[in-house]
Amino acid sequence: MRQIAPTIIILELSSNDLVKVVPEIVGSELEKLVQDLHDVYSVKFVVVGQVLRRRTRDSEEYNCEVGKLHQYLKVLLEQLPFCYYWQHRGFWNCKQDLYLPDGVHLINLGYYKFMHSIRVAVLNAVKLVGVSAD
Repeated sequence: MRQIAPTIIILELSSNDLVKVVPEIVGSELEKLVQDLHDVYSVKFVVVGQVLRRRTRDSEEYNCEVGKLHQYLKVLLEQLPFCYYWQHRGFWNCKQDLYLPDGVHLINLGYYKFMHSIRVAVLNAVKLVGVSAD
């Protein structure tokens, strides 16, 4: 980290992070990581991406945990001036199914939407920090 010295870091959680650990612990550990990136490694800005829900027959409990993490991170991270919580748009009310039959992984259109969302998050962070997007 010190050699690379990034100005902006995008953190995207895997959905597997919520399989064995409760949202409050995942959120608290993530907040510590964001603080360390800023305080220890002098990262100017950190973007934390929202965990995507799943679309499986048995995903109701898991998606409830995703919702809890979402609420928890919004409260924790809004207090940090060098961080924001990025909510991926276009996944919740999309008319097309964006998932493979397993309900976890995205199809090509889903990945396109996801990568577009990440791009917008990066561009927003660049504006906030005032660095060149080159």
